[in-house]
Amino acid sequence: MNAERLNSNIYPSPSGNTDSLIINIGELTNYFNNDTVYFSIKAEDAYQNRSVIGNCASYKYIYSATELRAVKNDIYKIGLNWTGVEPGFRKINGEQIDAASFFHYRLFRKTDTSAFVQISDTISQLSYTDNLFNNPDGEYKYCMQAIYDIGASDTVFQTQWIWIVFLK
Repeated sequence: MNAERLNSNIYPSPSGNTDSLIINIGELTNYFNNDTVYFSIKAEDAYQNRSVIGNCASYKYIYSATELRAVKNDIYKIGLNWTGVEPGFRKINGEQIDAASFFHYRLFRKTDTSAFVQISDTISQLSYTDNLFNNPDGEYKYCMQAIYDIGASDTVFQTQWIWIVFLK
């Protein structure tokens, strides 16, 4: 694994005070190739006396599903499918890394006149059929999240509205 020095001019607090630093993960180079990003602190004083590397904190990268697609299957049913997330373990430079543990997918639906509402929180497959029999006519849109042991991924949105007219 390679270390990357952050280009930050951090001015330390007086001795005994707690310091903090906000890091924009998106500015790190090559972090998409890894499941976990580690942060360590090494201090240096005005006389260039350097400390040993401090406690190591880590950030587990969680993946989002991609390409959420919706297709009208029959008069009341919408078929949804997507490209799934990466598995929980990967090898990086020959070393097996424990990434965030994937649990399931969470799916939301909205109409042209409402906000997104959660419709399922237990999907483990790469597809789902939404039965809209008891729903009104209108335009529908979907979005989803991948759920992990450490939280939820970014939300993936379906790009097209689906227009539904029911013949009840």
